[in-house]
Amino acid sequence: MITFWQYSWLSGRLKSKKSVNFMEFIPYLQPLVSPTPTSTGCNIIFVHKDDKSLQFSSVGLANFTSIADGLAWWDFIQCYMDVAEPLPNAPTLEVCRHLDPTTAKHDVAIGRDPRYWRDMSEQEYEAAEQAMAEKVARAFH
Repeated sequence: MITFWQYSWLSGRLKSKKSVNFMEFIPYLQPLVSPTPTSTGCNIIFVHKDDKSLQFSSVGLANFTSIADGLAWWDFIQCYMDVAEPLPNAPTLEVCRHLDPTTAKHDVAIGRDPRYWRDMSEQEYEAAEQAMAEKVARAFH
């Protein structure tokens, strides 16, 4: 579920709150070019299929330097939002993996170390980061 909060700009009080199923959003890949066309990237905008006023984007959440990065993030978000599958194996999600029942069961079944990312050396982390970048390059190029 995606929840939108609308606040009054004068008082700062909550005016309304609306929750919508994530599956009702359509993703759009938006190529971006800087004012000097030396830097490019992309943005993903999620627009509700019926109510076009309900939308959010990756701006501020991720910095994509290529379309492949944007597509990889879209894949990550789909995995994150799928409650039938374990959370993606990402450093930022490690501290909360045990709170998700599906992920906790999966991690016990495969014998995943709860501190997999946190106990890595800097060299191991860089190697894992490089392996992920290569996987993204193979999948989306």
